[in-house]
Amino acid sequence: MKTIHTVILVVFLFVVTFLVIAAILPSSYHLERRMAIKATPMEVYDEINNLENWKNWNPRMPEMRYGDKTKGEGARQTWKTPEGGEGFLEILRAQPAEMVKANIRFPGYDTFETVWMLRPHNDSTFVTWGMDFDNLSYPFERYSGLLTNKRMQTNIHLGLQNLKNHLENPEMAKEE
Repeated sequence: MKTIHTVILVVFLFVVTFLVIAAILPSSYHLERRMAIKATPMEVYDEINNLENWKNWNPRMPEMRYGDKTKGEGARQTWKTPEGGEGFLEILRAQPAEMVKANIRFPGYDTFETVWMLRPHNDSTFVTWGMDFDNLSYPFERYSGLLTNKRMQTNIHLGLQNLKNHLENPEMAKEE
């Protein structure tokens, strides 16, 4: 009987600890990375604004299906994960040589916003890629938000580095 009480107490303490930690975790995240790319703002914009170009630089490109439009406002791509979930990205707003804003949804998550801001600087463009995860529900989405935050920080960094390499070294990209 004492063993059963001990097991119940351990499970109870685990559940309480899980819930307390979830209450402390943030319900939203803002991720942002910035990189200078030796290209004009329009060259960078053309690469980001055309969803079919993403295969040139996006580090995690599953097989995509495209909507009727592949660039500009209303352009949409969808994908399925091996687990069977479906995600999408849709460009909401596109300002040539300045900004692209999109909604994105990964399977199992709510839709969130991602934005690329372009600012000219000398012979380069500062590209700022940001994402906002809001209203993560308690308790499970807060834990998954913590993991997604880490994964997406890596994805943004690699994506910007790949975009930089692709635009600054077009000869190499064509040889691949």
